[in-house]
Amino acid sequence: MSTANGTGGYQRSGMRAAASQGPTEHNARLLPTRRCRLNHKLFLYFLVTVAAIGGGLFGYDTGVVSGAMLLISDEFGLSAWQHEVVVSCTIAMAAIGSLCSDSMNRLYGRRPVLLAASVVFVAGSVVLAV
Repeated sequence: MSTANGTGGYQRSGMRAAASQGPTEHNARLLPTRRCRLNHKLFLYFLVTVAAIGGGLFGYDTGVVSGAMLLISDEFGLSAWQHEVVVSCTIAMAAIGSLCSDSMNRLYGRRPVLLAASVVFVAGSVVLAV
């Protein structure tokens, strides 16, 4: 339901009307206060840059895997089909890991999940280096 607000315009009754009348005990509890003012355009550029770097790194990793697959195929004597399965599994595991990271972050928090991912990454690097 809309009512005239005395300035020629209309506003909705209820919480919006109470919020527009100034701070009261009721709406001060409900409305969050802004503690910091960020330049939203700068923040958007930062997010776009991080996403672009992430996409570039994913492409780089895919190139590294394809280069390593030449050596792996020769070492293990893989057929063309087995070669395709190994490459597809690396990309599929990346997709599954990204889907699972949301629930893991909600369950354990970001810091433990990042630490666990770092440990797995370092362990994999050590195993491949040996």
